[in-house]
Amino acid sequence: MMKLENRNEAILKALLPASHFFPCRSLSMEQINQRFSATDAVKLSCRHMHSNSCTVELLLLIMKKTPRVAKAYFFIHLASLVIFKRKKLMSKDPAIRNKTIKNFLWGFCKSTLFLQLIQVLGKVVWCQGSRYNKNGVTPQYLSVVGYLCYVPIFLEEGVRRQEITMYVVPKFFESLIVYFRKIRRLPYIPHAQLITMSIAMGIIANVANTEPTACKRQFQTLVSLIVGGSDKSDQEQEEGEYRTIDLNKVQASDLQANEGENQPLIK
Repeated sequence: MMKLENRNEAILKALLPASHFFPCRSLSMEQINQRFSATDAVKLSCRHMHSNSCTVELLLLIMKKTPRVAKAYFFIHLASLVIFKRKKLMSKDPAIRNKTIKNFLWGFCKSTLFLQLIQVLGKVVWCQGSRYNKNGVTPQYLSVVGYLCYVPIFLEEGVRRQEITMYVVPKFFESLIVYFRKIRRLPYIPHAQLITMSIAMGIIANVANTEPTACKRQFQTLVSLIVGGSDKSDQEQEEGEYRTIDLNKVQASDLQANEGENQPLIK
């Protein structure tokens, strides 16, 4: 990894002026937190976070993170393609097969661009804020950085946004719990996570059984495995049987009516 970073930096040194490269002793996150909490906090700048110029740091970040992000998201989208869309992928119709591959590549590119833009925006907003904000980088400014970094989430599909939100929101509440415990505003509750999980599973199970159309298929299958009950596929099969029975009744009644019309009035 160190060789790769040195190679990337050597490439940039051959392309950019020498004034963009200078050593700097970066601060650790512990040192940054101490400066935030100190009454006479020293103004933080981008030079406390990285060496060289902001342009070099941004380009190094892109060159370092892009292969990792692309590799991770490629296998994620490939697994989704094989599991959920293998029938379309193996279709004999070239149009359906090509469209499936095109959607796979387009989704992979959007996901990779989404995660890359988060890092790029975070780095740019940090450096520009430390340069033009008179108070430097403050905790309030870091909150603004967090809001702006996740604007690229709208590049993702609606289903992907839901999945990302479902992952991020619990982390947010976990952070709140840690914060309130540190400032001694939240007492310790034994087995609080188990209690919360039980309440959440109860809500999900109730929604999956009473309002199945408002619950995702994955949750319906999960709930049916844990608490029992019929999932969406069983309900669709039952509804299909009912529709078949009703159709047979209608056809039989129509046949009887037609036979009655065709009978002569006087025998």
